[in-house]
Amino acid sequence: MIMQRRDFGRMAMGVAAGATLAGRARPARAATMYQRPPISQRGFSNPAVERTIARVLKNIKNPKLAQIFTNTYPFALDNYATYTEIGGVPDTYVSTGDIPAMWLRDSTVELEPFINAAVGDHALRQALVGLIHRQARCIQTDRYANAFNKDFTIWERKYELDSLCYPVRLAFNYWRTTGDRSGFDTEWFDAARTIVATMREQQRPGGTESGPYQYTGSHSSTNNGWGNPIRPVGLIVSVFRPSDDPTKYSFLVPSNLFAVTSLYQLTTIAIEVYNDWGFAASCAELADELTILLKRYAIATWNGQRIWAYEVDGLGNQFLADDANLPNFLGLPYLGAVSANDPIYRATRAFSLSQNNPYYHSGAVGGGIGSPHTDPANAFWPLGLITQGITSRDDAEIVLMLRTLIDSDGGTGLMHESVDVNDPTKWTRELFGWANEFFAEFIVKLNAERPALLRLI
Repeated sequence: MIMQRRDFGRMAMGVAAGATLAGRARPARAATMYQRPPISQRGFSNPAVERTIARVLKNIKNPKLAQIFTNTYPFALDNYATYTEIGGVPDTYVSTGDIPAMWLRDSTVELEPFINAAVGDHALRQALVGLIHRQARCIQTDRYANAFNKDFTIWERKYELDSLCYPVRLAFNYWRTTGDRSGFDTEWFDAARTIVATMREQQRPGGTESGPYQYTGSHSSTNNGWGNPIRPVGLIVSVFRPSDDPTKYSFLVPSNLFAVTSLYQLTTIAIEVYNDWGFAASCAELADELTILLKRYAIATWNGQRIWAYEVDGLGNQFLADDANLPNFLGLPYLGAVSANDPIYRATRAFSLSQNNPYYHSGAVGGGIGSPHTDPANAFWPLGLITQGITSRDDAEIVLMLRTLIDSDGGTGLMHESVDVNDPTKWTRELFGWANEFFAEFIVKLNAERPALLRLI
């Protein structure tokens, strides 16, 4: 039987690292730990990465922050990235951490922080191109799977719309930053066509129980794997959220907004790289269509303001929430989906960071967005705090997020999946690649845009 992500995380925490959030606290450690493996044991060692670490550390005065950044920036390359070539084509496998499988979403975030460093480094560019190739091959292997084993077999087959968007984001941002088009081969373009065809298919014009995808795994799902009933209004179904949990209502709005961004990126790639104006037109047409439909069906009212509903079904039902897992509303500017000045985004952000959001939790350690993916309910996720900081325009808010994140490592020198709001030594997932690399990306961004804040901590 395929082990589910949630089950594996709980087992790993219970056996390898002590009690979970629901259990007793781990003993507090006196100092943050150095977590990098010896050079000889690192999966992918690179001088450009080490130069980035050294450059950023010059602006960090807090020794604990310095240690956490030193651990987290190279975390995926040190521990979970494997580079090889398949038939002369670069191939990079990146597992998510303490779960031995590669998520399309997680792997993107795990290597995306190295794009800027790759501009002047051939080996790092090859590693990134290798991931771009592997993601395309995974999509062509099974467009509805969200996680894969190293041999391209399926680890988990939960259809999550965002899993089709993240590979586009990685390839687009890599190309735009480095100018390197080597990831855009025939197989990648075939995968791009598959992505758009799947999005069209999951508009489900035939109704709820239509199309080829029905979840049949052992994890909980709704309506026998079809997702809850919808009226086919043209939005795209996502049977699961980016947390790998089933959606309450099948039109997951943050993922649909992310899809719009991906479709416009595909439009640009189709024209500038492949000179395929027909495919570009089909991508732009779907993006324009979704933009109109989202404004029509996904707007709710909160405190007299227009905000995005987290999930809708086209039947009039709306679920108001925001989850720490991206895509979420808080991270829309980071994903390039909306402007940070957009009035609907500003109002939705205020909702997301309020007690009206059922997934927002606060306590003695701090407050932030969590997720029902972990138990109990009194936990925030570092992903949520990082997203709040990386999208903030307020220096005081950014500093607060940094200090809370530093204080919530539980002495391990790493970011975790969730942290008890009253006890930082109670956390889930010992080795979580997504959270660690996203934190490091936040620090690198601050070093480039607001270095004075790093010196304040």
